[in-house]
Order: sequence, then C-alpha cells, then structure tokens
Amino acid sequence: MTGFDDVQVLGFDLETTGVSTDDDRIVTACAVLVEGGRVVHERNWLVAVDVDIPEGATAVHGITTDHAREHGVAADVAVKDIAGAIRYAVRSARPVVGFNVSFDLSMLDAECRRHGLGTLEEFCGRPVRPVLDGYVLDKATDRYRPGKRTLGTVCEHLGIELADAHNATADAVAAVEVVRRLLARARLGTNELMALYAGRKFPDGLVRSLRALGSLGAEDLHDRQIQWYAEQSKSLGEYWQREANEKRAQAGRGLPPGDADLGPDERRQVLLDEAAELEQRIASLRFEWPIAVSV
Repeated sequence: MTGFDDVQVLGFDLETTGVSTDDDRIVTACAVLVEGGRVVHERNWLVAVDVDIPEGATAVHGITTDHAREHGVAADVAVKDIAGAIRYAVRSARPVVGFNVSFDLSMLDAECRRHGLGTLEEFCGRPVRPVLDGYVLDKATDRYRPGKRTLGTVCEHLGIELADAHNATADAVAAVEVVRRLLARARLGTNELMALYAGRKFPDGLVRSLRALGSLGAEDLHDRQIQWYAEQSKSLGEYWQREANEKRAQAGRGLPPGDADLGPDERRQVLLDEAAELEQRIASLRFEWPIAVSV
C-alpha cells in the first residue's frame, strides 16, 4: 500500500472484561485519527459495565468494577458513541487500523446488537472496510519468525516503543505504527530488504511477501487479509492439534515428562488436561475477518 502517510487512518482498540463476545463487555475504548504518524484527534471511553470485571482482566488493564461504574458512561450511550467512531471512518473512507482488530470489531459488533443498534455493519450503513490489521499483516509477511505475536513483541521487533501495553490509547497508537512500519518496509527496494533480513530463515520469501504488500491498495489489502486470517487460524489450529495429540500420546505411554514431585498418574492427568485445554482453544478459533458473529 502506497501513501499510508498521506491519508488519515483511525486507530482502534478496546479493553474488555474477557474474550467472549457472548458474555463479556467493553471496559475502555480508544479511537485515534492519525496522519503521517501523528495523532490529530483522540477519543477515549470508560464504560460503566453491567457485569463484574474479573480480577484477571483488571490485572491486565487496571480497571476495577467499582472504578468503571463510578466514573464510566452508561453502556448503551458509550457503545453507540464508540460505534459512531467506526461509522465515521468507514463513511469517510478512512482505514480502520488495529492489532488483532477482528477481536475489537467483533466485540463492538456484539455490543451493538446487545444494545439494539443492529450489527455494526447495519449501524454504519455499509460494510466495515477497509480494515488494516497489524497482526494479520505481520504473520502474512513474516511467517517463520519465532516467538509470540503479541502487540508488545511485534512492536519490539519493529523498534516501536510501547510504554503502556493494554492501555487502549497506547495500544491504538502502537497498532497504527505497526502497520505504518510494515508498509514502509514494503516500499523498500529488494536489496535493502535483503540486507535488513540477512541471516533470517527464508529471506527471499519474506522479501517477496513484503514487496507484494507494498503493491496493494487499502481495499485490496482488506480482501487479502480475509484469506490470510482464515489460513492463519487453520494453521494455528493444526499446530495446537499436533501439540494436543502429542500430550495424549505421552500420557498413554505411561511415563509422561513433568514435575518430579508428581506421581505418574498425576503427571498423566496434567498432560490430559493440557491436551483438553488446547482442544478448547481449537474450538474457539475464528475464521471470519474482520468481524465474527460469535467468539
């Protein structure tokens, strides 16, 4: 994609009570208009949630139930306002940018339906596009880089400072910068990219993927990400299934590795529990992008 710095984009991020669109709620949201790497407008929301915020979620984003209810905006008002930011972006052809943003848009879609606004697409009056997802783009172009693909690790890889991870504002701004850096690399020449990725596994394929990325416009990138996301989810599910199968095989052999303080039966059960957890993750995988009806 060329000219990323010449257009305004909407960076978007949510912090929530959990990861289920059926049961969880938006706690905080941020929408930032960014142009040329500079924030030109910012909106933030704190929602007076109608469910309790679990301690685990509070540990991630720092918001307690009492704080949200005392200082937050009523959920129906906040959700309509947050969805309005997305509507503004899609109606003005500003790309919506995030990191694993399909989660955020799917959660917002569920909240819209919960509060009688219809689907997010219906509220916007048109499809939610173009969307640029740093998570999908990074995995599509740099498939064989080892390690996690969290916003923090990708920022570190690209040399982006993320001082306050899991703060919606910091995450929204960082997500835009991730996409900006990836697209900037995609505009480099082949020799520059080969030098940048010297010593990496399969550098030729990595360079080809980045160069192809730079040739696509926002609308074409949106369509490609639909395909890439489905392929990435399928690949992740296959990996988890192999891990689960291996754990069950270890348990069946009778001498599974594990904590020396546990007896054989206890270690076997630990492996079976871990295999079951992996299979639960597989069952929860989504293949639709950028909005899935149920998570």
